[in-house]
Amino acid sequence: MVLALLKHALSGGEVCHDVFAGATDADWQACHRLAVEQGVMAMAWEGVAALPADLLPPRALKLTWAMAVEKYEERYAHYCRTVHELTELLRPHGIGLMQLKGVGFSTHYPVPAHREGGDIDVRLYSLDTTRMSDEEALALAEKLIEERGIEVDREHSKKHNTFRYRGIMIENHKAFLNVYNTHEAVPLEKYLHEHAEPVEVALQGGEYPISVPSDAFNAVFIGFHAAQHYGNGLSLHHLCDWACLMKDGAWGLLPTELMAPRVLRFFCALTGLAHRYLGVPVEVEFDESFAEEMLHEMVAPAYPSVPATAFGNNPIRIFVYKFRRLYHNSCLRGQVFDTNFMSRLWLAVKNNYWRPARLFRVTWDK
Repeated sequence: MVLALLKHALSGGEVCHDVFAGATDADWQACHRLAVEQGVMAMAWEGVAALPADLLPPRALKLTWAMAVEKYEERYAHYCRTVHELTELLRPHGIGLMQLKGVGFSTHYPVPAHREGGDIDVRLYSLDTTRMSDEEALALAEKLIEERGIEVDREHSKKHNTFRYRGIMIENHKAFLNVYNTHEAVPLEKYLHEHAEPVEVALQGGEYPISVPSDAFNAVFIGFHAAQHYGNGLSLHHLCDWACLMKDGAWGLLPTELMAPRVLRFFCALTGLAHRYLGVPVEVEFDESFAEEMLHEMVAPAYPSVPATAFGNNPIRIFVYKFRRLYHNSCLRGQVFDTNFMSRLWLAVKNNYWRPARLFRVTWDK
């Protein structure tokens, strides 16, 4: 049901009525819950709105869904204003801001305000490298932010620093990809730096002009970002981003000669899913069993985050579950990258060395 709704939102045409014939209230509740979990609630609503009256969800759910979409549209407008304001704050100081993914990428969508997002990812750079290097521009930008009483977290990760602006977490990228523990990213990181020329787009009907990456950049950045989420939160949200890029002809922009075979296999499988389920008119050869396994892990992961109450709040049972989840997800990641369980286990040990109690807690609790 969710895929049928998304196919209409992204590719148009009539929603397949057969999918919804006989759908029960419980089916619709499950459909809505999955759309929310996958970060595609607002897009899926476009498909719901296109259904005939006799196939619509229960009235209460329909109203709840519509109100949630309206609230997200307000949030989207706030994101657009925030990116534009931050851009204009830094520009007079010779600092450029290129917005990665997020509201900038939403311009690839038929209805930009329905592309859901969380944090705002940015790349800060020098508008004139003869006067100031990119590294100096980044340092100056963070100094200006701190002068406004905003704390900058420089220890968040090697990949990016973070700070909050207008209530939104901003991730200021020092690197585009996770080159620190994924060697397949190294040649692609260099490629991204060579193709990081900003492109001007206008959000909210031209009200907020900002800079975003080119399609050549996004074809690598968006795809590799999705690949790094396999075994760690890959969702229909990532598939929809990829589908929009493929619709805009980005497949022909990929530097396949720089891509490791397993990474390219992932890109092909993602394209195959976009073609099969979302109506993208791009056909490539792909591993069908791998693609279907990917889709299954998106919508029904073998080891999802669950409340501690599901284990009776027993720390040993929680630890065993997390260990099994780490092994399973490491196997998934190993289908895309040159990694293994022991390296992932060692990373988990390092990350939890000073807070070992986290090993006995699930990701979230009720």
